[in-house]
Amino acid sequence: MISRATLFLQPGGDTVQITKTAQHINKETHTHGFHVDIKTVDQDIDYSKYDLLHFFNICRPSDLIGIIYKSKLPYVISTVFVDYSEAEKNHFKIYRRALSKIFSIDQLEYLKAIGRFLKKQERITNFRYFLLGQKKSTKILLKNAKILLPNSKSEYKRLFERYGIKQDYIVVPNGIDIETFTNKTYFNNNFKKFKNSI
Repeated sequence: MISRATLFLQPGGDTVQITKTAQHINKETHTHGFHVDIKTVDQDIDYSKYDLLHFFNICRPSDLIGIIYKSKLPYVISTVFVDYSEAEKNHFKIYRRALSKIFSIDQLEYLKAIGRFLKKQERITNFRYFLLGQKKSTKILLKNAKILLPNSKSEYKRLFERYGIKQDYIVVPNGIDIETFTNKTYFNNNFKKFKNSI
């Protein structure tokens, strides 16, 4: 399983999704006979050890595009597709709101990826991304995936409406960590923090 370089440095929903998915698959290793490793795009990966790659987060094609060319392995994608266009239009920084009126959301994401690269915050895994841009890189990833694993039919529909790539998919809804809700101390402490922040 492979995701963005900042997966653990700047954890988000995709961090929880990838770690919990790997944890539960690896619990069943003895039954199914396979094992999952979690990697980030900035790691050196020995692809000869793997039969299949599982990407997380289609919103960062600059991270993933180089891996499909380097590994030459089949892959699936847990898309974790989020449309940031409304956030950009209502951003607290004026220049971001202005840019959202000039550029499409894919053009803005491309500019942000280049900015992160120039600031040495993240790598771009292949020069092709500079030439292809955000939209074409995303389309290549979607088109060549063995299957897509969105969290809902709505997510797949939004992805199709944006990129026009019809692809086989299986909906894999986000699960609920039962231990979080049965651990009364954890739940009560976090509920108090939430209640106090209102």
